[in-house]
Amino acid sequence: MSRQYYSQRKLKQKGTATLGLEALKELFLALYRVLQRGDRLQEFYGYECVDAGHVPGKAGDVFTFFLRKLRKNGLWPIEDALPSYSEEDLFDVIELIYDTVSDGIEEDGRFHNYNGCGWHYRSFRSEPAKSEFRTEINELLRDYDHGFELPRTARYLSSRTLPESSSTAQCDSSCWRSETRRRN
Repeated sequence: MSRQYYSQRKLKQKGTATLGLEALKELFLALYRVLQRGDRLQEFYGYECVDAGHVPGKAGDVFTFFLRKLRKNGLWPIEDALPSYSEEDLFDVIELIYDTVSDGIEEDGRFHNYNGCGWHYRSFRSEPAKSEFRTEINELLRDYDHGFELPRTARYLSSRTLPESSSTAQCDSSCWRSETRRRN
C-alpha cells in the first residue's frame, strides 16, 4: 500500500521532508528484518540451521562481500553498523540489498521443521522479490529529503532514482543529485 496519510501530505505541501536520515535508517532496518524473516536474503547471505549452523550463501563471507562490492569497511553486519551509516552508506547498502534479494523456489528446497528451523532453498528467482522490495523502499525514499526512488530501469539513485543493478558501472557524486519533485 503506498497511500500517503494526511500529515505526510501536509508536510509535503509545506516543502518539509517527513523523514530524516535517522528515521530512514530505522525504517530501512525494519524492512531489512522483514526480508530476513521471509528468507529473501538467503541466496546471497545464507541462513542459520539448527543442525548445520551457518550455511553460507553465494556471497560466502558476507563481511568480505560487502567490502568487495562497496569498497568500504564497517557496513556489515547491518544491524550493528547501521547507526554509523552516512546517507551515502545507506544508499549503497540499499542498492546492494536490491541486487541480492530473491525468493527461494519451494520445489527445489526443503522445509526443516525441527526446532522451527525453516526453509532451506537451493534455487532462487529474483522476481517478485526485487519488485516488492523496490515498492517498499520507494515508500520510504520518497519521503526522505526531496524524495528519492529506486526505479526499474534507471542506473543511479538520485532524487527519485536509485540504480537498478547488474552492472559494474561506478556512481560518482553526480548520481546523487537532489531535485525537488514537480507538484501537481
